[in-house]
Amino acid sequence: MAVGRWLLILVLLGTRDSQAAAPTNLNWTAVSSDTASTSWSGNADPSAAYVAAISTVSGFVPVKSSGTTALDQQTTSYVNLNPNTTHYFKVKISTDLDADYAAAIATVTAIETPQRIYIEEISTTSLVVSAYAPSPGFTNLGQDSAGINVASAATYMGWISSNAWATKDGMPSSRRAAAVAMVDGKIYVIGGHDVGPGITGRNDVYNPATNTWQTKTAMPTARRNAAAAVVGGKIYVMGGENPGYLTTNEMYDPETDAWETKTSMPTSRSNLIAEAVDGKIYAIGGVNGPYRNETEMYDPQTNAWTNKTVMPTARMGLGSAVVDGKIYAIGGFNGGFLSTVEEYDPQANSWSAKTSMDGGRYQLAAAALGGKIYALGGCDVSGDCSGATLSTHTVYDPQTNAWMTGPILPSNRKQPVAAAAAGKIYAIGGSIGGVGGEQNTNEEYDPGVARKISGLSTGSLHSFKAKTRNSAGRETAETAALSSYTAVFAPGLVSTGTYVASSSSSLDFSWTENGNAPGTSYYAWISTGSSALASNWMLQVSTGFTGLLANTTYFAYAKARNADLMETHWTALGSTATLANPPITEVSTFSAVNVSSLALQWQANANPAGTAFIAEISSVAGFAILAGSSQTV
Repeated sequence: MAVGRWLLILVLLGTRDSQAAAPTNLNWTAVSSDTASTSWSGNADPSAAYVAAISTVSGFVPVKSSGTTALDQQTTSYVNLNPNTTHYFKVKISTDLDADYAAAIATVTAIETPQRIYIEEISTTSLVVSAYAPSPGFTNLGQDSAGINVASAATYMGWISSNAWATKDGMPSSRRAAAVAMVDGKIYVIGGHDVGPGITGRNDVYNPATNTWQTKTAMPTARRNAAAAVVGGKIYVMGGENPGYLTTNEMYDPETDAWETKTSMPTSRSNLIAEAVDGKIYAIGGVNGPYRNETEMYDPQTNAWTNKTVMPTARMGLGSAVVDGKIYAIGGFNGGFLSTVEEYDPQANSWSAKTSMDGGRYQLAAAALGGKIYALGGCDVSGDCSGATLSTHTVYDPQTNAWMTGPILPSNRKQPVAAAAAGKIYAIGGSIGGVGGEQNTNEEYDPGVARKISGLSTGSLHSFKAKTRNSAGRETAETAALSSYTAVFAPGLVSTGTYVASSSSSLDFSWTENGNAPGTSYYAWISTGSSALASNWMLQVSTGFTGLLANTTYFAYAKARNADLMETHWTALGSTATLANPPITEVSTFSAVNVSSLALQWQANANPAGTAFIAEISSVAGFAILAGSSQTV
């Protein structure tokens, strides 16, 4: 009996149904940047359910999503996927073992479609075009075929792809706490603290196109922790310390390699920021014992300062950048390391709080490109800033008010400077510690979103658009086209006859088009130093001013603008004086008359003090013979 029972058991085991075949014909039916749909053919009972899984790893560890379908459901969809990322999909019958999954298939999700483009660094023959996608931006840009393509006049320029740092030619001197400015595609690093002489006025310019440096005329006032901004092609360096806190404001002209002293800031301070918006410069924050929150506006045209709404958070050692006409003040220190981000709107003269950085940071640098701000280096609460420094690289998107992390700097440092040029970000100089830790490091970050387009016609309208593609070469839709005029040239000087003193109350000035096309607008301005008169915008290359003071020297300037109202810097046309008014006869012209002498007197007739007069007397009505002549003032 025992033997028969065991035989029965063996027969039952041997008659188990054979395993159904695994699903076949796995397909991706739709794939976007963050969603995907799949399908397959079932080879089992129609009432079977399936387990489907998706992962970004071929071994499916970890699994991004997994679940059991309804009975006989042979499709599934996924959301919240990673853009421009390889995703793997597999499926099995729900009752099968994990070893029985059908062979996985793979696809690459689409890369983010650019929402718009930014046009920056506009010159007479070139500009920089950047593709923009809201934070986090373009995922895995630089991976395989992933890239961006920019079109000029509907012709695409070729795919560009990067998301990496590169080491460039170092500064001629090792410096920290310098000021920085970019003019015509070149980066000027001015002042700071040198490893050798200490506080310096050194002025070195870096040309990214040739990866070379040149030393220019030093700043008259050596200083560190100053700030710089550019208006009309001129660099204004303000504030700083040497060793006391300074109000100094000095202008550098790259064309003439010369410096000029301008009206000082109202408030002495160092460790401030300075940014230019619409031809005005805003000097913000800093320290002069107490931490400062002043916002002081400088107008280069009038050489005058105006107080504006103060920054909500007083601080020093902050970073800053401009996006869409707004100034962003980032981080800093006021007794603690700050993560604070505040936005200043010059048009509204108001401040607003924005999303803070993940952690407090001090003595960092920042630069803007393509609608985003790149905050680099610095030091934080992990050190006292006399030693520990950071390689941190974070990116702020004002449109989404969000931060993300970028590739870290190759070299950690505090007090570097940062500037954008030709579609790339440069982090230059800084320090890795206390005194003697100054660096000459120059590192270039290419976010892979921008292209410099050269060879454009001056003062002309040009149209641009962009598209992207993922690492598998799948292209997105194009952005809407955006048009921009290239810049025009500043007015040129005529060889002779720049100005004509036509009377005691009027002057005429002229200039040349300097290569600008007909239709370019010009604007003229004259000044005595204490008063000024301005023209309206005009198409001609000469103008006159009336109602002037007699025998007074006037300085004349002219500038041009393109059809987008982008203005050039001022061209100094020179100076001349109006004619003097003729003197007016007094009621008693002659006095103190005796046998051999007499005195003459007359009215100045509105001529200013210092006007010279010549008096002559003759015994002949035609003055053929002079009896006497004298010059008076």
